[in-house]
Amino acid sequence: MQWDDGIEGPHRDIAGSKSSRIGVLAGPGTGKTSFGLMRRVVRLLEEGVPGERILLISFTRVAAADLRDKVGNLDAPGVEDVKAMTLHGYCFGLLQRDSVLAITGRHPRVLLDHEVDLMLRDIGGDFGNLHERRRRLEAYVAGWARNIGEHPGLATDGDDLAFQQAVDRWLREHGAMLIGEVVPQAYKYLSQNPAADEMGAFDHVVVDEYQDLNALEQSLLDVLAADASLCIAGDDDQSIYSVRYANPDGIHEFMDRAEVEEYSIDVCGRCPSTILAMANSIIGQAPGRADRELTPRDESEPGVVNIVQWSDIQAEADGIASAIAQDVASGRLDPGEILVLTNWRKVGEAIRQRLKEVDIGVL
Repeated sequence: MQWDDGIEGPHRDIAGSKSSRIGVLAGPGTGKTSFGLMRRVVRLLEEGVPGERILLISFTRVAAADLRDKVGNLDAPGVEDVKAMTLHGYCFGLLQRDSVLAITGRHPRVLLDHEVDLMLRDIGGDFGNLHERRRRLEAYVAGWARNIGEHPGLATDGDDLAFQQAVDRWLREHGAMLIGEVVPQAYKYLSQNPAADEMGAFDHVVVDEYQDLNALEQSLLDVLAADASLCIAGDDDQSIYSVRYANPDGIHEFMDRAEVEEYSIDVCGRCPSTILAMANSIIGQAPGRADRELTPRDESEPGVVNIVQWSDIQAEADGIASAIAQDVASGRLDPGEILVLTNWRKVGEAIRQRLKEVDIGVL
């Protein structure tokens, strides 16, 4: 397969671009990953870039695993050497290197939840009860994630500073690290050691789901790709990790840079026009959102939407399972083509259980 076989428009432009900074704003179902990003990897490999010099990053382990699967299916020389992982996975591996350990003096043994509470009880000091100490620690980690100040998590008063010093001292004494420290420690090492071997490890960095990264993670990628090309893709409408301080505005800030080559993909091949019209109407109500809409690839199939109300959760589970069972039994759909979304875990579990009872495979 040649890198440009069967692709056109923005996907081909993204894959073929020689720019050192590329920003892609693309909605769900637009093919940005499978066509734009993956074909870019194929082109680089076909042009002789060694696979180990290409790094693919995504936010979640599931998304990173999907990237690895997509890369594994590519027909290109050196594809088995391409690295695809989460940013946390990259940082964790970096911090375990002997040369990095010698400089940071920190051991990346991440504390488990119950160990964090043990630490908070053990540090002493007049920092309140366990609940209050947890809140202080949350604020400390939030400062890192939001990239506040030269020292993320900068203390605002004497008590905060004393608390942070006590936590840092305890972690160093016990050869441990908070999960929220992994990225900040990696960022600190890379930004303060520009001549380190790790800074020149990659020629091309490709990032998917950029909107789910927090501000510090996005800054780390800038540092890591200082001498490499950086291609990022995402969609601020799909950012769902606010509890982890995701920075969806970061994708617009990246694309506003003068050196960035911008692309936008708004043609969706996943959903028919009726579904897209509903989705556009809902997301269009979001305050401060840029005015853009997804359009269907095929206008001829509007799709069908059924709005049904049930009397209770069990009736809803029975009704949805029955409808799915009929579609599967008739051969109209395979179970893998059906997605059930709920906004409440209790409802989702009831539907899952009912589908199992009628022998429908569920992931």
